[in-house]
Amino acid sequence: MADGKACCVDTGTGGQESLEMLRSPERWPRRTVLPLVRNDDAGCVVCDSVGQVLPIVFDVNLFCLKAGALWPQLKDRNMHTYATLEAMVADGWRVD
Repeated sequence: MADGKACCVDTGTGGQESLEMLRSPERWPRRTVLPLVRNDDAGCVVCDSVGQVLPIVFDVNLFCLKAGALWPQLKDRNMHTYATLEAMVADGWRVD
């Protein structure tokens, strides 16, 4: 892995359930942003204006974000970029 962490491939339902939720932003409680966790890490994933989910995890606790414009608050955050949502879930990220 690029960040030196071992890849965690989930063989149970947690990964599949997370993947299904990630693919369905219309089901997200706070649409355009969805909280994620990986071990002790907190992050979030966002969807763009046309509902496309970006396979990028931003290192931020969703509940620490202020109301208002999301992108200005995320642009300077550390991020983990993946080729696909499946790769993101395979790396251990789960919907919180």
